[in-house]
Amino acid sequence: MDKLIHSDVMPEGFDHCLTVMADADVFSKAASAAHFDWAKDPDLHPPKGHVGVHLIALGDSEHFGFNRNGDGFPKHACKAHHESFVKHAGVYRHHRNKDKTKSLGIVKRSGYNEPQARVELFLHVDEKKAADELTRWEKEGEAPFSMGCRVPNDRCSRCNTLRKNPKDTNQCDHVRYELGKVAEDGTVTGVYNDKPNFFDISFVARPADRIAWHLSKVAGAAATQDLPSAVELAEAAGLCFPGEEVFGSPKLAQARTFRELEGCIIKTASCTPETEGEAYIKLFASTDPGQVLPDSVLDSLAEFDFKVASASLAAKQIVLDPTSFFKLALGTRQEDWADSVGDAAHTAIKLASGGAFSALEAAGLTKEACASTEYDIGLARPDSMIAGILHRHANMASSDPELAGYRARLAVVDGGVKTAAPALYDPNSADPVANALLAQYCTYKLAAVAAIEHSGRDVDSWKLSAIVASQGFA
Repeated sequence: MDKLIHSDVMPEGFDHCLTVMADADVFSKAASAAHFDWAKDPDLHPPKGHVGVHLIALGDSEHFGFNRNGDGFPKHACKAHHESFVKHAGVYRHHRNKDKTKSLGIVKRSGYNEPQARVELFLHVDEKKAADELTRWEKEGEAPFSMGCRVPNDRCSRCNTLRKNPKDTNQCDHVRYELGKVAEDGTVTGVYNDKPNFFDISFVARPADRIAWHLSKVAGAAATQDLPSAVELAEAAGLCFPGEEVFGSPKLAQARTFRELEGCIIKTASCTPETEGEAYIKLFASTDPGQVLPDSVLDSLAEFDFKVASASLAAKQIVLDPTSFFKLALGTRQEDWADSVGDAAHTAIKLASGGAFSALEAAGLTKEACASTEYDIGLARPDSMIAGILHRHANMASSDPELAGYRARLAVVDGGVKTAAPALYDPNSADPVANALLAQYCTYKLAAVAAIEHSGRDVDSWKLSAIVASQGFA
């Protein structure tokens, strides 16, 4: 589980200390009160253009109890895992932690202050990048912050039952129904986070997430509605563990690759490619073969189970373009398509045609699409009848680099080159149904590429991704 902990949900009396150390005198004064000697450690002195920030991150639950979201961090967890701040966390603004180039600084050192029973951090913060935060600290003497962490499970304070996620069917009723409440014996119901991996320390203007969550729940809850859980806040903030795309999920890695390629397509649409890779991408993105499978073929494929059809398409290295996918997946006869599917599907096609995975990320649906297995072919196998149906069209629809390259070069010779920049569509202006349909297409696309890569063929993954990413670009 990813969790988000705001500084203002800490227990009453907890010292939310955040001190900016811009000169040696302040640095020495603050360091003298700390539990390790920062003043005498040259490695901790901020480099030119940076300031040092002494931050008290959190206190242990033995001394400070649970925060107002019901989360507690035992002493043993604080001592054993505070260094994850240094290993994984950057200093961010509003949890925009997916792009490390946008980091405001680094966590230079962490430590557990035994006498004060708390975890303390020392940051190096860029003066220019964090100018707004530094100005606020100077004027107001404070700056709200929040921390992101990941835990393999949390543990009920009443019965020690472990919970792997908020929907875990094995979670106890204490956590399910009574989180944050005081039992008859005076015990507070909370969850202990025994193995936190901290990966985000962010400065925020104010904890707006809590306000937003209250507003979203007010229609169905009493005025005494409890605060949202740390898991809900992490989900709302789009918190992403660093390297998750690479180490956690092949689909997340593929989604990231598609986003990067879409950015390259947009870049090369209006300028000369600077690298061989950009030239390769421009070749495919600037040639538009249209809908590569005719309606008659899609009508025939509709007679088969979708996963069997997908497995058969993957065997030919075919990934459906947005229009073809929705025609097939929505089960609509092609002659009735334009009038029967409604505006949502047409909007979803526009979103997908302006960079499907960039729009998906902007809509906040990347994790949902990557977690879905709806279009994974599983045990489905190619059907010989479908192979016959596809036979005449496979070469014109295949994502095989050799065949796709031939088609692209032929299009250039024939003058079928797009000169206008790709059209971009904002998912924030689309209705939820259109965004949900976009997520369906992206889920399919990830599953289709995975099926091709696992088909036993010798596939160049990057070239395959480049070809598929340029499909349907407006």
